[in-house]
Amino acid sequence: MHIEMMPVERLVPYARNARTHSDQQVAQIAASIVRFGFTNPILISDDDVIIAGHGRLMAAKQLALAEVPTIRLAHLNEAERRALVVAAIRPAARLRRSEGEGQRLGQADARRIFCCHRDRGCAAAGEA
Repeated sequence: MHIEMMPVERLVPYARNARTHSDQQVAQIAASIVRFGFTNPILISDDDVIIAGHGRLMAAKQLALAEVPTIRLAHLNEAERRALVVAAIRPAARLRRSEGEGQRLGQADARRIFCCHRDRGCAAAGEA
């Protein structure tokens, strides 16, 4: 994997991202970046859409960072990308869900939704 520094303004939030972050959560992420550095790169697709790391991007903007570390997951097809976005939502995390998105995913739901294997293809929710 290669870490690529990307301008903040070039990154595109995933349109169907179900996770939201409170101002307090963004402030905590920003404080962590200040204290420890940007230790967890933002995962992006080949077209610069964020797969995981929306809160980190919000914190970077709050800190007025010009660029952030990213890892480009160009090998993912669209179904795999959607599955990874869903899998990145940790049910145990104390995060608010976007309006209309329903309740947090349970572990069984997450297992059903995300079952990706490069050599066998990808089966995401509602896909065979």
